[in-house]
Amino acid sequence: MTLHDSFGRQITDLRISVTDRCNFRCVYCRSADPENYRDHEEILSWPEFDRLAKIFLGLGIRKIRVTGGEPLVRDGVEDFISRLHALGFPDLSMTTNGHLLAERCERLLAKPRLARPRQIRAHHPHQVFLQSHGWYRRHSKLAPRPR
Repeated sequence: MTLHDSFGRQITDLRISVTDRCNFRCVYCRSADPENYRDHEEILSWPEFDRLAKIFLGLGIRKIRVTGGEPLVRDGVEDFISRLHALGFPDLSMTTNGHLLAERCERLLAKPRLARPRQIRAHHPHQVFLQSHGWYRRHSKLAPRPR
């Protein structure tokens, strides 16, 4: 069984928002405003996300983008991405503002996880990139790898 839209096209892409929280207060989003936060009991737990991911894989989803708010503010997102990879999703990506990337990149690089080449625009002085072989950043902590 696969999912189809109202035009009969197979749905293969899914965005999973793992948090409503963010570390910025952008005027177009405002998800960092505490008055907009949901209680932790109101959002899905990691085991619930894992169960849904298995169900959607069985329904033909092949591409997952992990989003938020800012996904890196939620503890455990690296492990969740690793579990998505282990389930066999061929195309994983994550949307991030990049602010927490330097401190979280070691865990993201521990195993191959995010494999979609993508430029990420960051509200940060350094531009952040997600490349097919890992995280790169123009920053003293991360130097670009030779191709």
